[in-house]
Amino acid sequence: MEVININAPEAGALNKSAETFLVSAQSITIDSPEMYQTAASELQAIKRKAKDLEAQRVDLVTPLNATVKKINDLFRAPLDFLNRAE
Repeated sequence: MEVININAPEAGALNKSAETFLVSAQSITIDSPEMYQTAASELQAIKRKAKDLEAQRVDLVTPLNATVKKINDLFRAPLDFLNRAE
């Protein structure tokens, strides 16, 4: 049996970080060119954070998906034989 170790970040820390971005974004009122620039900078930071989180998610999920594929491949032929026999 293959053992997969996952070094996942703590969910609370992930949520807190993302929530901080949400609170900041919700507090912005674009009523001047300066605030528009502030909002644009904030949006860029949000997009960088989302890209970083997505990369972390993919890094964690990739070995699991490979394991699922191996398991499915292992059972595919025997189940096909049994379905054909049925």
